[in-house]
Amino acid sequence: KQKLKDENEKFYKDLADNQLARLARDENIKPLYSRVLNPAIRITDRLDIIKKILELNPDNKELMVSLIFLASMDDEWELATQQIDQFFRMGGRENKSYLGVKMLELGIAHLISSDQQALAAHISSTVNKIQNPWFKEIVHVLSNKKREVELIEHAPEHPEMLLSAHFALGFWAEGGNNLDKAIEHYKQVLSTYLEGWWEYEFAKYRIRKLRLVQENSSLED
Repeated sequence: KQKLKDENEKFYKDLADNQLARLARDENIKPLYSRVLNPAIRITDRLDIIKKILELNPDNKELMVSLIFLASMDDEWELATQQIDQFFRMGGRENKSYLGVKMLELGIAHLISSDQQALAAHISSTVNKIQNPWFKEIVHVLSNKKREVELIEHAPEHPEMLLSAHFALGFWAEGGNNLDKAIEHYKQVLSTYLEGWWEYEFAKYRIRKLRLVQENSSLED
């Protein structure tokens, strides 16, 4: 457990710069990108803005991550999967953006795919590709090779790691149509207070979205 904690603390320490700090270095996109990060602006408008920014910076992977998360937040699965494919085709190191998109990719597959054999193969491939030990543990839970409660109970007291776990587990619960469980995991994401992470905003937005789904369902009943 201590080795896992040490490895992950080093991982997150080395990648401490958040996406806004990196993108802000480019003065051409800074004003526009500040609007993308503004939750008061509608998702559809933010998506339009990020598409325009990508026209100026088509190879900027952090911009692509923003688009992927925004599209996924609003159930734009086709757009999200297209961008995910492009993101991984570009290659690059296994940083927090890569791992976050990997968790999204798995969650989307679980949500929209009816081919359980293909999903199992996707999970197996992901475990083999990922090097980070914490994310391997998360995927083991998704594949039922490790109990969810065991993962959380033995999680190091590291907010970034807890955010990653609850984000992945929450989205996975959505794929299983367990909305109450998804909301509870998303609440745990918010309890980390890591507001600069896309996973945090994703969880915040999905809580509102899922509650509306539940309210509409109760009215129909």
